[in-house]
Amino acid sequence: MFIAFRGSKPVGGIAVGADAPGGFKFHFEPEDMTVVWDIRVSQEERRQGLASKLFSSGVNWARGEGYSRLKLEVTSANVPMCRFCAKNGCELAAVHRFGYETSKASDEAMLIWYYDLG
Repeated sequence: MFIAFRGSKPVGGIAVGADAPGGFKFHFEPEDMTVVWDIRVSQEERRQGLASKLFSSGVNWARGEGYSRLKLEVTSANVPMCRFCAKNGCELAAVHRFGYETSKASDEAMLIWYYDLG
């Protein structure tokens, strides 16, 4: 996890997960892949490049740990995050129309984005 501060106040963070029990990979994904669990930036700090800096920290950490790919799962309703992924070099690799059918987000599609660390 990486946290950004403005003075002593936390204003953003990224959580990158690896080797989670029970897995977070589809059967066709590489073993040496890690996942961005979450990226958050406070409202007043948005649109200033902080999320991209946090993402770079996650990318650098994952590369340093020897991972080949970073995965991000985004709901189709989160258009700003989809734009963020595309702007930061991620590739939309899969759309799972019924990925959330058992949740409150059942009308949204699951979008899987990858970032190649190679």
